[in-house]
Amino acid sequence: MTDKPESDPIPQVAKSWHVAAYPFLAFTVATTCLLTIVDGAVPQLQMVILGGHMITNALTKAALVTCLALGAFLRPRLSTFGVPMMTWKIVLGFLVFEIWHLFANCHIGPVEILQSYNRNYLILLVGPAALAFRHAVPERWLIRFTVALFLLSMLIGMLQYFTNSPILYTVSAEANFEVNSWIFYDSVRAFSLFNSSLNFSIFCAFCGSLGVALSRQFPRRGLLLAFLAALTCYITLTRNGYLIFLCAVSCSAIITFGKRPSRGSALPWVYFLLGTVTMFHGLFSFEREPGEAGLASAASLIDRLAEWTYFSRLFLNAPLSQKLFGMGLAQQDRFVYTLPAPIDNLAIAIIVHLGIVGAILLTLMMAEMWRYLRRRAVSQPQSFVIASASLWSTFACAGIFNIMSVPLGAVFTLALICGPGEKVEAATLDDRTGKQPAAP
Repeated sequence: MTDKPESDPIPQVAKSWHVAAYPFLAFTVATTCLLTIVDGAVPQLQMVILGGHMITNALTKAALVTCLALGAFLRPRLSTFGVPMMTWKIVLGFLVFEIWHLFANCHIGPVEILQSYNRNYLILLVGPAALAFRHAVPERWLIRFTVALFLLSMLIGMLQYFTNSPILYTVSAEANFEVNSWIFYDSVRAFSLFNSSLNFSIFCAFCGSLGVALSRQFPRRGLLLAFLAALTCYITLTRNGYLIFLCAVSCSAIITFGKRPSRGSALPWVYFLLGTVTMFHGLFSFEREPGEAGLASAASLIDRLAEWTYFSRLFLNAPLSQKLFGMGLAQQDRFVYTLPAPIDNLAIAIIVHLGIVGAILLTLMMAEMWRYLRRRAVSQPQSFVIASASLWSTFACAGIFNIMSVPLGAVFTLALICGPGEKVEAATLDDRTGKQPAAP
């Protein structure tokens, strides 16, 4: 009998590196996704340290994409159950084709095309790419970090509202970061650590939904979180934020306390109808009281209608190829340098950028992402996943008045990597039951 040869030390070192690196990368993905939602935190930190200057606002996205790439390298074999991978791959293939179309038929440079992709679709598309970290981050950690970010943001927002002063920087010295629409009829909209008060209100809606979902297990703490989120959402003075908050919180209550397996499935349509009714109500109120000011004013809605009419006419007068595959017009952070006005409508924004075909494909992908989250929220009643599905239920309603693909994409990724309370290996939970699969 001969002794077995000693194991090769190199594979052992590689294995130990994989074991050590994987949790770090998973937590980094979670952190960068949350900082993508709280999109002004990193720029504000840079400006505080550098006296108003900012080096770059791409740090968070760069870290997120890098960690996802390394995760795919560490775990090349992935479980894709339930995730809309086929639609996702079709959309990716279409976007690759679009580079040629926008360059050849719309005369848009490759750099500008990639910039528009980065601004509008990158975070939305990284969700399915995060499969390497599926169920890898404990839900308890995600909830605690989210609540901590909310409490910090709430404190800053309250100071801004009650002092009627921005307190933080509203624009960097290089003008590559700017807080949008932070003045509302001589009042400061609370924007806290965000790029706009709208993004702050979206985060409040997510936290309010989380509070309602938590109230089933922790009634006092959950309802307190929901109340603070509602109060904070109010001081953003953003009416679309109010609508998103109402829809998301009601969806969270229906999924959390409902009994039917199909609960919540029709809510995006119901909320879209609510948004449409709200729009017509604003038009009628403007006819009755055209000079009304403050939160009751419909002046911003009239501005939006003018913007939508302008871009709709451009689209209708475009050649057939651009109707089908887009004109390449994309809303950037500093739209004034590329567009005469903001678009502020998700459907019109996608159509004038990627055409009717692109709009259909992206809508199908987003609908599949919503259905995945709803199914998982019903089958695995985890509070964080319920809050994620609740925010996603508002995408059709919120898309009437604004574009919110970035927070939706980040929330989807967080829900995908959200696991149970204890540490588990990635891709080992059944999304239908939330349990470890039975051994063969």
